[in-house]
Amino acid sequence: MPECRRCEKAGIACQGYGNTRIFVNRTLAEPRATAVSAISRQRDHIARAAVAPASTCLQNLEHLLREDFNSSNSPLEFRTQAVALIKDLYLPRALAKAESTANHTATSWVHAISKLDRRSRALDRSLLAFCAIQAHLTEPKTVPLEAGLQLYNPAIQELVKSLENHEIRYDDETLAAIVVLSTCEVRSGSHYQQTYLLTDSDL
Repeated sequence: MPECRRCEKAGIACQGYGNTRIFVNRTLAEPRATAVSAISRQRDHIARAAVAPASTCLQNLEHLLREDFNSSNSPLEFRTQAVALIKDLYLPRALAKAESTANHTATSWVHAISKLDRRSRALDRSLLAFCAIQAHLTEPKTVPLEAGLQLYNPAIQELVKSLENHEIRYDDETLAAIVVLSTCEVRSGSHYQQTYLLTDSDL
């Protein structure tokens, strides 16, 4: 996949995988099934899928993206919504229901971020990238890989800017952005090839 070896050896574009195979199953329940009826049923299925509403996961992610560009909203409001989505996508259900977790747990940062109220593009972009990547891992057919990559790289750039700014490089929001992106890499590093990497000099 996506091309067969026969076409590769011949040096031509492979079109075989693009052809949908439809099987005609004649059963006791449908003894008169024909190719025409099977094709018609398949077309109806494709048509219903085309008009099906977006999944809750995708709807929440799109809402979060809109909120990010709404400058009138407070950072706390945006991060509260991001954390709610992270709880659905990332945290185990038992931890997601808990209001807070012990400081030493690997997921305690999720609950702590919703309390950070200072403006930080690095943190907000990091949260967007994390949510998009988790949404892709949860529903790969609904949320494309590119959605995560397009948000991850700008998040790294914003974090580097914050680290270069001596006034905010040690702020809780900047440190939180590092935690979010580091968790993002650990969680899904095998699925992505990042363009930007943090170096020791950046930190």
